[in-house]
Amino acid sequence: MEAHPALLGIGSFGTNVARATMSGDILTHDHDEAEAGHEELFLIVSGRATYRVNGEEIDAPAGTFLHVADPAVVRGVVAREAGTTMFVVGAEPGCAFTPSAWDTEPLPT
Repeated sequence: MEAHPALLGIGSFGTNVARATMSGDILTHDHDEAEAGHEELFLIVSGRATYRVNGEEIDAPAGTFLHVADPAVVRGVVAREAGTTMFVVGAEPGCAFTPSAWDTEPLPT
């Protein structure tokens, strides 16, 4: 089966993975994407985390997605268990994705 890109409204995206070595590790710092214009989709692949969205905390066990469409919204993610892994997809809709400088840092072992 072939999916048509317009069906999901995907115009462009980059991906990243973050993995916590300890509970309390920051998977992504509190930030907005106003300057870059990015929307983001977060998925907790394993473990447990807390999504922080405009000051609100959301419990996020493995399998929990969070979509932040508005680039001005402040978002961040903190691991609540060692080994928590998060997958992120994001970019400015309709534009070619350009990685940020921090996207080149290796994952902890």
